[in-house]
Amino acid sequence: MLSGLAALLMATMVQAAPIALDGPTSDWFAIGFGGSADPVDAGNPEAEILGDATHSAVYYYFDDNGNASTTDGTLYFRMRVGRDNGGTGFKAMAVIGIDAGLDNDIDALVIADFSPPGADSIQVRQVSGTGVSPATTNISSAGYDLPATGSNFNWSAVDASTDPGANTDLNGDGTDHFVSFSVDFATIVQLMGDLGIGGFDDTSVVNFVAGTSTNASSSMNQDIAGTDGNIGSGTDWATLGGSTPPILVPEPQTGTLLALGLLALAGWRRTTS
Repeated sequence: MLSGLAALLMATMVQAAPIALDGPTSDWFAIGFGGSADPVDAGNPEAEILGDATHSAVYYYFDDNGNASTTDGTLYFRMRVGRDNGGTGFKAMAVIGIDAGLDNDIDALVIADFSPPGADSIQVRQVSGTGVSPATTNISSAGYDLPATGSNFNWSAVDASTDPGANTDLNGDGTDHFVSFSVDFATIVQLMGDLGIGGFDDTSVVNFVAGTSTNASSSMNQDIAGTDGNIGSGTDWATLGGSTPPILVPEPQTGTLLALGLLALAGWRRTTS
């Protein structure tokens, strides 16, 4: 259990305002991974996750709907990838994995699926496999699929509007793009309940992983944030550097993120020792 201090911090950090999916990165919270920001290693530019020491590869944000409920709201994700390959929009899958128990296995996947033959959906899916490594974190057919619309998905170029003052081409192949998408938090809570994970809500602390896929693959077969290659690796997420430190579901203030992470990590160590 987290301490009373952590609970107090949580109570003061919940965000209550929706954001625009095509808005600037300053509206989002940058996610850090245990390894490098992201090396260049995917063949498909739209599935090439890009980041460096000053440009985050992945972002998130949480809007709690401005009420007392801990199970509603909207969870947003943004991933930086390479150029638009053909000028026809996003044609791959952006995948965010959620470890709800801080036990280094991925429990749920949130997916923006625009891979051929035109799924065009936002998915909340169970994991097929143990979820402890890229090789064992596959996309199950069990879960919930919602049509992608202008209100829950956006594909935008990295420019002065979406990332003011930033380098717009990190890998030298053309203007980078942001894949931004959102999902009702209640859908994730429902999936966790389906898995027997009770008590998951917007006071939960999680780890994230991020990857890409193409051709409706059941795995992250193109790129993984925070590690060089390793798309089929059996090594666990944390060892690869592909897993974030503990993160509070509501977007924390920068000054308190480390404190929460240390508190969550200390609690995890006590329960596993």
